[in-house]
Amino acid sequence: IIPGRAARLKGEIEDATGWGVMVGPLDSSGIPKYLADNWPPEET
Repeated sequence: IIPGRAARLKGEIEDATGWGVMVGPLDSSGIPKYLADNWPPEET
């Protein structure tokens, strides 16, 4: 999970690592709700 402001780096990170990357909230105060809504991630 990367911060929302780093969303433009998602593809580059995925290509470089082979990992699935999720874009999280812009502000760290949104992490609890983000995890409640998005964890565990869906299998792709």
